[in-house]
Amino acid sequence: MDKKTASAKRKSTRAFLDKNASINIINKIIEQAKTAPSDVNTRPWQVAVVTGDSKDNICRKLEKACRYMNNLHC
Repeated sequence: MDKKTASAKRKSTRAFLDKNASINIINKIIEQAKTAPSDVNTRPWQVAVVTGDSKDNICRKLEKACRYMNNLHC
């Protein structure tokens, strides 16, 4: 596939299911992401995978922060 076709077919997904992904799926996604092109590797990345109470706590805090930021821009 050429760059023009790849660019035209790309998409972003911003709708998520409330389902857990298996650790095997998560590992496959991370392995594929490691091969994605970057700007001469000038921005190394780190990944943290959280589940359970830690994930729920982060989700609550992010939602609270988003609601706060949305109220600032009303």
